[in-house]
Amino acid sequence: MNAVFEHIEANRSPFLDRLIDYARHPSISAESVGIAEVGALLVEILTGIALETSLVPTEGRPVVVARWEKAPGEPTALLYGHYDVQPPDPIEKWLSPPFEASIRDGRLYARGVGDNKGQHFAQILAIESHLKVHGALPCNVILLLEGEEEIGSLHIADFVHANKEILRADLAVTADARVMRAAHL
Repeated sequence: MNAVFEHIEANRSPFLDRLIDYARHPSISAESVGIAEVGALLVEILTGIALETSLVPTEGRPVVVARWEKAPGEPTALLYGHYDVQPPDPIEKWLSPPFEASIRDGRLYARGVGDNKGQHFAQILAIESHLKVHGALPCNVILLLEGEEEIGSLHIADFVHANKEILRADLAVTADARVMRAAHL
């Protein structure tokens, strides 16, 4: 892993620039703003790092499913995240425009960076880094990124139920605590 960490450190600045660019794209599910565009952007990003990626329509907002399944016999990890964000209202309370990321006191501020764009983008960059350094991952990976978590994940249960086979995994990881609690009900 040291080589992967060294790669990440060596690419800290371009990785931060890419996160900032990603955060600049509004994806407000409650207002149907930017959802299709950010879904397409994720497909481009994930396909660009050699993941088999699809933007799958649902009854609501589309789901991004990306896969790397080139480790036969190894476990599969499913990484869940969401690319939609809350509306930035009240806009006057922001110290900087919500979709123009800014760094203050060593922290990045932009709508969605803390919930959940930053978390799943970090996972994407980790996958990319591991592939760049080693050419392969030690396990199979599925990314499941939904576009309506901020309005109640209205269709994700139906999507998961209808796609059980393609989402079959040995481990599920999420950076969104609310989803984790719901999964245990």
